Amino acid sequence: MLMRKSNLLLLPLCVIFLITACQKELSIELKDSVSTGSLKDDSAGKCLPKTVQGIYKVGTVLVADSNYIDVQVSVTAAGSYRVYSDTVNGFFFQAKGNFGATGLSTVRLSGNGTPKTTGINNFTITYDSTKCVVPVTTIAQGGTVAAQFTLSGSPATCMNFVLKGDYKAGVLLTAANTVVINVNVTVAGTYNLTTTLINGMTFSGAGTINNLGQQTITLAASGTPGIAESTTVTVTTGSSSCSFIVVVSAIATFDYFPRTAASNWSYEFDGNQNDSLFLRAKPGTANISGNVYTVFEAQENPATGLYDFGYYRRS
Repeated sequence: MLMRKSNLLLLPLCVIFLITACQKELSIELKDSVSTGSLKDDSAGKCLPKTVQGIYKVGTVLVADSNYIDVQVSVTAAGSYRVYSDTVNGFFFQAKGNFGATGLSTVRLSGNGTPKTTGINNFTITYDSTKCVVPVTTIAQGGTVAAQFTLSGSPATCMNFVLKGDYKAGVLLTAANTVVINVNVTVAGTYNLTTTLINGMTFSGAGTINNLGQQTITLAASGTPGIAESTTVTVTTGSSSCSFIVVVSAIATFDYFPRTAASNWSYEFDGNQNDSLFLRAKPGTANISGNVYTVFEAQENPATGLYDFGYYRRS
């Protein structure tokens, strides 16, 4: 009887051992599964799309959260991955992880090391059996790096542009005349844009873009519009360009103090149309002390008629 009980106890233990062994074997198998796929690039072998984040200064240690490169991978088999660059000018980029599914995936490679000299550094990014290139600019301490971005809406109308201010032929533009355009930033840094002079106007702006992705920049208008018409203004940066329309209107030529004979108007007092003053310009002019005046006549009561009211001129 004792032997039978022992056999009964051993059977569950064997089952547990087999299950545990199978789980460990499956876990090891998944852990050792390596993904396959390819880096996305253009015809020139440059990684596409790509994002370079951060400022790279000579002698400044890179920070993983601030200095990184994003590249896109087409995953054909899920599993672990390592995407990395070569070491150039004292620093490099790399990323490790696991692709849980196939398809397109963006990988962030953290920067490591310290740039040694200024210039453009072409990093070769490697994943599986594929490679592509990402240029990274290093600058001197206290220097600046040029932002890299495309104009949203290129090559047609600037997407969601906002034009501010009035544009009148012959009237000098002021600080109120601006246009806000949308850009897609891939490298943070400084920018300086100026449009070509057209119909007497240019739009320009300079500053720093600190964030990546969809951003807006403001261009200030300057000059004096020449003629009243719809003017197409084109903004260009690198190979990207877009345009927006500026409607230039004519100046209104209203005369709010007419002095030609028979020009007239009325002033109404106390909201009572019977309590009003009628004024009218008389024919001819009067010369007083070398100045030419128009004589206005007035009428308060039709029964008493018109009388000379005063001499007026407009300087």
